[in-house]
Amino acid sequence: MAAFEPTVRVPVSDLNAAARIRNAALEGFAANGVAATSIRDVAAAAGVSPGLVQHHRMQRLRETPHPFQRVLRDLTDFLGI
Repeated sequence: MAAFEPTVRVPVSDLNAAARIRNAALEGFAANGVAATSIRDVAAAAGVSPGLVQHHRMQRLRETPHPFQRVLRDLTDFLGI
């Protein structure tokens, strides 16, 4: 199966902080694993403060029953299941 490629590429400079944090976290998880990806790592990759990453993390946990629910939904939509 071919690697997933988004249909629209958005320059990183055009992404808001939440999108940059999400992307940086997912890239860190994929490269290093969840346990080895720190808030400071995500913050540095996203170009934001560690406090902002923590704020977004806590906000997402309050809004979403499962932290990876969006990723799972996007994957199932992509696979058509």
